[in-house]
Amino acid sequence: MYMGFLIKFGGHTPKHDMRRVTTWQMKDMEMAIWNDKIDYTKIPLETVHNKNRRSAKTKDATRLAVFFALLNKEVKWRSAYGAQQTMAKFWYLLNPFVHKINHQENNVYIRGPTNYPINLGILSPANVTGVECDVAMFDEGGWVFKHLKLYEAYKNARPMVAPSDFKHVIHFSTPARYSAFQEAWLEVESFAEEIGTQLTVLRTWKDCPWIDEEFLKYEERMNADCPWYINQNYKGIWVVYGGAVFNNFYDVNDKVHVPKDIRENWSDIQSDKGGVDWNGEFTKHYLVLGKVIPQYVFIKEELKFTDIAFLKQYMHHHSLELEDDDPFSDQFADNAKEMGIICSYFGWDMPYKMERVRQVQIRTVIIDKAKCPKTWQNFQEAAFDKNSRLPALEKRPDQHGLDGTLHMVHPEAGDVSYKRMPKRVRARVFTGDGWN
Repeated sequence: MYMGFLIKFGGHTPKHDMRRVTTWQMKDMEMAIWNDKIDYTKIPLETVHNKNRRSAKTKDATRLAVFFALLNKEVKWRSAYGAQQTMAKFWYLLNPFVHKINHQENNVYIRGPTNYPINLGILSPANVTGVECDVAMFDEGGWVFKHLKLYEAYKNARPMVAPSDFKHVIHFSTPARYSAFQEAWLEVESFAEEIGTQLTVLRTWKDCPWIDEEFLKYEERMNADCPWYINQNYKGIWVVYGGAVFNNFYDVNDKVHVPKDIRENWSDIQSDKGGVDWNGEFTKHYLVLGKVIPQYVFIKEELKFTDIAFLKQYMHHHSLELEDDDPFSDQFADNAKEMGIICSYFGWDMPYKMERVRQVQIRTVIIDKAKCPKTWQNFQEAAFDKNSRLPALEKRPDQHGLDGTLHMVHPEAGDVSYKRMPKRVRARVFTGDGWN
């Protein structure tokens, strides 16, 4: 009845039409309203909508918000940034059930006997702490990266629906890796699989007859220097801004991409290689352990340590590589040599580092996400340097797991072939009788 009313009486402009709706838009909205597998008096009905630009995701979200408000439910709409609410307010004003918008309060008032206006706000402590609602709507969570304060606000916003007996949580965004939106997608998709239902949806430009292929080709041409632009905005692919370096890594528990024999025998796969990334006292040094074969890189553990002697328990059972030959690393590498750590000492510039990256790219990477959270994060975030003429990793201060992995993927005879192979050395040790 509600949608029939909108189709007949909804507002429109030459470019925007509240009356227009497709079959899949109806299905997506229905998915967010009711599911017979979810008792939303106890747990939220949480849905995640990965939709491309110009797929009407904001229009549909405003339709849902007004529908819930007409049911006398309290709706809170939270965005990563204030500017993202501009289009939402435009669509609200085209809805005939909307009476007015108070821009100072950021409230959308509904016609009829409802007690609650729809409240819009950015993700901030003031807008999520001590706030309750029945329906929490998260707009453009793909911009809520986990290293930002926005992410903390997002996590604190989720309990807004806890006291409600009509718990609904709705996410809608274009995708980006290591964001609140991707976290919601993965967790909700896994939960939906467990209970045998659908709670996530992907829509791309192919679902939108109003987006021409010629337009997409033109956009691709105009953004040739931005390889992730089309994938994120129109194809629904999880991207890294700047261009993802790795698209070939999976958690060992991923039933879709990881073969069954690897999942079931993971504990029997013995790591025989290790790579060390040196850091300061606060961050600690990182040791990444795993195994490299022609088809796979297995990343089993990441370990943090401060005492370099810690490496002695691994050097006889693992082929280790330690970073050397730069002013920061030299101090630690020299100490390791003094202690007699048996390993390869290897320093690299970007071309040699990118050779290691290539060796990882041509294999499938299986990571024990639970034991290697930093390494998993680094693979998610690894991007190309947009300012480099040649392919180069974007330099980040927290790539400890990735750098450890690149050192772990070092060559050995009969294993893999590299352009440059560091020598495995046994450090000279000073004793009372001199150097040995």
